[in-house]
Amino acid sequence: FWSIGWLGFDEYQKAGYRLLPMRDGLRDPKTGLYAALYALILIPVAALPFFWGYTGAVSAIFVGILGVVYAGLGWRLYRKKDRKAALTLMFFSFFYLPLTLIAFFVDKI
Repeated sequence: FWSIGWLGFDEYQKAGYRLLPMRDGLRDPKTGLYAALYALILIPVAALPFFWGYTGAVSAIFVGILGVVYAGLGWRLYRKKDRKAALTLMFFSFFYLPLTLIAFFVDKI
């Protein structure tokens, strides 16, 4: 979500929508940091099925690695603040949830 808002910031602003935090009418430079922090929060949340006994350790480790990569890409957006970093984060986010669910499913087979 953060990366989509970053990429379409100007268009959304012209249409009157405010998807990102703004500072002085511009993108908040901490947007990538917010993305990284929320991705870090996903790591323990995604591990809950393991702790509750629904999945095994393999999927918990895999999903943990996905979360670290996700957070790293958010951190990259924070550092670079460019289109390429936002695109990379956006495309990874498209695959994060399906890969997480596949890992949970395969781990229980």
